[in-house]
Amino acid sequence: PPPPYEYDMSGLFLSAEGENFDVFTVLSVMDGSPADETGLQVGDIITEIDGSDTDEYTLEQIRKMFMNEGQVISLGVLRKDISQNFDLTLRRLI
Repeated sequence: PPPPYEYDMSGLFLSAEGENFDVFTVLSVMDGSPADETGLQVGDIITEIDGSDTDEYTLEQIRKMFMNEGQVISLGVLRKDISQNFDLTLRRLI
């Protein structure tokens, strides 16, 4: 099995909410992580990953996407009813 916390190279901790658990909300952002450096914030809702609506994914599938060191992932984010885009470059955090 992978070492603890190896599953995520974004620094994002997400929760799956909503009736179908397909609303992905940022619960916390690790200081100094790619997510922190990119400007993602607690309360942001991830609406798209690389152009695909997040309702196509499970939380586990998203976590697996965040495991590929060096990959750049384009995120569509809803923050206080304003849509924004962020490019997140994944890297090891430990």
